Amino acid sequence: MTTPTSLSGAPLNWTVPAIPALNNTRYCEYTAPWLATRDDTITGVITMMDSICNTTDQKFPTGAQWLEWYLSDVSNATVSDLSSYTIEYCSAEFCRKLGWEGNSDLAGRGMMVTYWLEGGLACIYAIFIRVGARMSLSRGDGSRNGRGTSPRTMMQSMTSAVIGSAPGLLDSMVLFCVAMLAAALYSYAHALATKDGVTDAERISLLFMAVYSIFPPALVQSVMAPMQRKKFHIVQWCLICVLAILDCVLAAVAPSPSTTNLVYGRDWTNEQIYDQTCAASNVPMWVAMKAFEIIAPTAIAILATARLPWAYQFQKRKVEAFQSYLWMLPAVVSFSGIWVFMGIFAAYRSKQGQLSGESDKEREWGFGQILALAQWLPVLANFAYIFFYGLERGLSGSLPEGYVVVPVKNELHLSTMATTLEGELKTMEFKRRSDPALRSIAESQQGRSGV
Repeated sequence: MTTPTSLSGAPLNWTVPAIPALNNTRYCEYTAPWLATRDDTITGVITMMDSICNTTDQKFPTGAQWLEWYLSDVSNATVSDLSSYTIEYCSAEFCRKLGWEGNSDLAGRGMMVTYWLEGGLACIYAIFIRVGARMSLSRGDGSRNGRGTSPRTMMQSMTSAVIGSAPGLLDSMVLFCVAMLAAALYSYAHALATKDGVTDAERISLLFMAVYSIFPPALVQSVMAPMQRKKFHIVQWCLICVLAILDCVLAAVAPSPSTTNLVYGRDWTNEQIYDQTCAASNVPMWVAMKAFEIIAPTAIAILATARLPWAYQFQKRKVEAFQSYLWMLPAVVSFSGIWVFMGIFAAYRSKQGQLSGESDKEREWGFGQILALAQWLPVLANFAYIFFYGLERGLSGSLPEGYVVVPVKNELHLSTMATTLEGELKTMEFKRRSDPALRSIAESQQGRSGV
């Protein structure tokens, strides 16, 4: 029989106390801090062994003896058993001791409020825009001004406010989408440049942020009339497509920390250990991502066909009836994607918070989160102004002095949502030629005037 030896090669000259069976959570408060500490501390080892063997109040073994045993070859099997016991029975305590902080810039409370608010605004605006496309709003009906509180008047005021503030909301959503895609791109590029790798928890947050930010503007754009300032918006959507493709490419090539540790001989960090042993299951998010990768290209292609200027070629081919329904697929995909992704990510984040404990900084508010939330205030303020003062006065208030908004007809459909400045006849003539809805309006007005 081989005599146990210490690290120095000298045999142990004392008998190790019997170690009880490790089959319950009784010793978790001692083993979890020990295993979560990457560099074994003398105090942690001594406290753990004294507590497990109930030798705290005894003279022997001393702290030096416990340390001698811990560094000897005879402790290998016991240390392995302690590690397995901690992972199996003490996972909650162990995960909390790792000190996982998360990423408040991606999933902090302020960002979650921003995601919920953006998704809610997109869906509310989409519903009212479709309602507004079918309602008849006379010039005076959009202004409450303290008059009229009937349900119909309230609905007209709400619809007018939505229609008037929708372009500003869409611009804010597109800008937010570009910023989120660029931020995800930077994170992947930084991980590749520093060779740190991307943990699954980080990857999930980045993918969610990048994908989710596309849904709200896509939904609003789907239900709106053909683009105003077409060239500018086409450039914006092309930029979104390019950034989304780059994000997908970098997400596919960005290595995991386990790969970088193996290649570069690095030690595991607590964050990486947490990701491997504690992180909440991300299977639902991956399933949603794969479904999005299949459905989204089709929806975006139809969105481009239905809403970009070249969509008018379909009218020459006498399939106008189908064009009015082309917005439905991207709208349905975007509407569903908002709530499916938001629900899955909220559940995933809640589970992460339960596992990580008080160290999770995703429970905190940050300065950047407040700034992200503040970007929606101008849109809401514009909505409120139009709601109380009417569509014409609300829109005219944002124009330079000397210009006013003139509705093209009494019924404010989405195709006539964009207003024109008084006296700009060339612009109106261009709109008549390019927009079938405005062309029909012009013809009807000419018929009434006898021109």
